[in-house]
Amino acid sequence: MHLPDCSCLALRLDDGAVYATLDRPAARNALSRELVAELRKVLAAVAHRREVRAIVLRGAGDAFCAGGDVKEMRSLLRASPRADPDERRRRLVETSRAFGLLLAELDRAPQVVIAAVEGPAMGGGLGLVCAADVVLATGEARFGLPETTLGLVPAQIAPFIVRRLGPARARRFVATGAVVGAREAREIGLVDHVAADAEALDARLAKVLHDVRRCAPHAVAATKELLRTAGAADPARFVEQAAGVFADALLGEEGQEGLHAFAARRPPRWAAAKDE
Repeated sequence: MHLPDCSCLALRLDDGAVYATLDRPAARNALSRELVAELRKVLAAVAHRREVRAIVLRGAGDAFCAGGDVKEMRSLLRASPRADPDERRRRLVETSRAFGLLLAELDRAPQVVIAAVEGPAMGGGLGLVCAADVVLATGEARFGLPETTLGLVPAQIAPFIVRRLGPARARRFVATGAVVGAREAREIGLVDHVAADAEALDARLAKVLHDVRRCAPHAVAATKELLRTAGAADPARFVEQAAGVFADALLGEEGQEGLHAFAARRPPRWAAAKDE
């Protein structure tokens, strides 16, 4: 398959995984409007490609992502006519909306989204982390929401950090502008695994990708969607929804293959190619 041409992302497709590396090291991989648009293009390109099993987010240089591009925001304000406050506000709303849509699209991605964090993941970078399914980090990683220290609001990030950490810990981040290291992030559930160094991070990433390939892609996508909606759904309606999803899976190609493979004591087709 062909991945989109990008100038702010380094892209690589390898053995069913798309590696999307934020590639603005001079700006510590800050989320410019162009970078946000390119990430959304990649997600759209793979949305219906079940041969793509995982999306791996990384950062070039010594940072995962420093957050929103403050220099770009200031330039946007300077470029907007001061005599037209509605136009200034419209441009800022448009920029924020695009980032919010990116987080929602990451959250809804049928693939397994893995954030491999080295260095700081701040503000919008923390939003990317909270929208991922699996978060790996080196001991040098740091996480924080500095927006309130700048008089800003982490508006689009809020629901994702609440879901990842719970309301009390999310409030702590917002109220204090706290920055936590990788090990504390692991203790509070923000990070799933802390690796000693970059080499160990790559080894753990390889292990996670191996595990992902053992799982049927359509089953993963359907289960992710159920998990995403479970908390907000009416319980009775969710029971019916889940029952239908289960029946469809069991009657579908993957379910039939999984049962036959289990009975034959062999790997299912989606896992066999990698294990052979």
